[in-house]
Order: sequence, then structure tokens, then C-alpha cells
Amino acid sequence: MDARTARRLLLPFAILVCSGCGQGRRVPIQGTVTFDGRAVEEGVIYFDPITPGLSGIAPIRAGAFTIPASKGPTPGKSRVSIQAYEHRGRTEPDEFKPGRRIAVKDQIIPPEYNDQSKLAVDVSRYGETFHFELESSPQ
Repeated sequence: MDARTARRLLLPFAILVCSGCGQGRRVPIQGTVTFDGRAVEEGVIYFDPITPGLSGIAPIRAGAFTIPASKGPTPGKSRVSIQAYEHRGRTEPDEFKPGRRIAVKDQIIPPEYNDQSKLAVDVSRYGETFHFELESSPQ
């Protein structure tokens, strides 16, 4: 087989292999989350890619989150879902330690911001900052 034929055969393979190149690049992001004007004390924020890519997830502590580049989403549009929990005085039996009760934390964020979220952002810059101001009754 001559060199020209070899190149023709290898070109489609090279294109296929490199078609995924760059999709693994992740970016760090950070930001804040408030609910009804107060910082979310404890929760989780998810950035799920709308276009092919990798997702990012981070805990929310005292209203802030940070996702390092190693765990950040890939650039592009991402659907954002936010969950936050609060102890409201309820307890339930501890299934692992009979006779003991544990505090139950309730989801305080409406489904419009998590399970049914329509929040979306464009993660396009390295180290971008996002601010999410959530309300009990989304508009």
C-alpha cells in the first residue's frame, strides 16, 4: 500500500478519534445562592450540560459555592438545579441505632429550581461567577 492510500484510510479514523477532543476540558465556576433574600445555608448545585459535555456539582455552604476546574462543567449551556435543606424540628427513628432518633432535613427549594428546573446558564468563560436569587414563588 502506498503512502497516499494509507493517508486516505487513516484520515476518517483520525477525524473520528479527534471529534471528541476538547470535550473533556472543564472550567472552574463559583457563585452565590439566595432563597427569599437569605443565603442558602446548606445545599447542592448541579450544572448539567444541555449540549454534549461534562457536568459539574458543588456543595453550597453559607450561600456560596465553588467548583474547581477538575470538577467543573465543560463550556457551553448548562441546566442548573439547586437543592437546599433545612431542619424544621422533625425527627424520625434511626434505622441503624434502635431507640435513637435523628433530625430530618426538609427540601426548602421549590421544584421549579430543581426537579423541574428551567434555569440555564452559558458557562463560557474560565472562572465565571454566577448569582442565583431564588424565590418561594418563581415568576
